[in-house]
Amino acid sequence: MNAVRHGKASQIVITGKIEYDIAILTITDNGRGFTVGKKTSGLGITSMRDRVHDLPQGTFDIKSTVGTGTQITLSWENKS
Repeated sequence: MNAVRHGKASQIVITGKIEYDIAILTITDNGRGFTVGKKTSGLGITSMRDRVHDLPQGTFDIKSTVGTGTQITLSWENKS
């Protein structure tokens, strides 16, 4: 929702895969993008980062370019 509401994205692609014992979820949009280091008043990205860090070996990576879009990659240990 935030990609559409705040980023004005018209396309969002969500992919998931498992490599060995690591699950990887990638969310990419074609929205307005933003400056990653800039503080915001919203909780969306902060909440996502906190939640994935609570997972075993959880990592959070975000790349965004103003005018181009955003890519968020989450990964965590997946021992099934």
